[in-house]
Amino acid sequence: MAYPIARCVAWAAGLSWIALAGPASAAEPALSGLGTRPERSETWGGADVGGSAWSLYGGMAYALTGTIASDGWRLRAASTYGDYRYEGPRWDGRENREKRFEGTRASADLMLGYRHSFGPWIVKLFVGGTLDRHEVTPFDEENLVRGDRIGYKAALETWLTLGDRAFLQADASIAQPFSEFAARLRAGYRLSPVWSAGPEVAIFGHDNYGAGRMGAFARYEWVRGEISASGGVSGDRDHAVGSFGTVSVLVRF
Repeated sequence: MAYPIARCVAWAAGLSWIALAGPASAAEPALSGLGTRPERSETWGGADVGGSAWSLYGGMAYALTGTIASDGWRLRAASTYGDYRYEGPRWDGRENREKRFEGTRASADLMLGYRHSFGPWIVKLFVGGTLDRHEVTPFDEENLVRGDRIGYKAALETWLTLGDRAFLQADASIAQPFSEFAARLRAGYRLSPVWSAGPEVAIFGHDNYGAGRMGAFARYEWVRGEISASGGVSGDRDHAVGSFGTVSVLVRF
């Protein structure tokens, strides 16, 4: 498989990793009163742009026991939709010529999870199923990442409070369709009771490809939710370099 195909397919995989592991775990107890209100649900949504791809994502989680900010079982549903483009040499019967392709990616998943606190360390583990679809126009016989696939999905989310102002957030996920994987690490510092910021790094891709991101994030929170944004540079193992930007909103109710 030519590397431009793998690169753009990896972009599509990477654009959905936020919906797998990111937004829900970003909102952990921090403000006074958080966790004492009777919120049983949280919903989130956002957008990601990078290179020649973009993605929209969203989801909802419901606490089956306790509240959404307390330990216990929870059910989560999430989905993502994105668009990506790539070019590559294809044989036209006489010679190889550059050809342009446009792809769309859509996924939906349903997972059961459990949240447990170990003092300042919060851990969430989710396991469930997913439906993933890739459509490429015109048809590209060299691109094996296409069609509909159903498989398992697992996500691990952690949050570690370090003193009064600092925190670490580490998330990871794997999905059986197309062997996708993703992981992100954030190191945050509270500039005020409602504002925090810091660096972040991430990796994502599938079993035939890998890419990474490095940047910074800013986060504004209130008792029932948060808004976060991040941006920076991205690169892949074929030395392609670009930029990315992400914004997400989460609300508890």
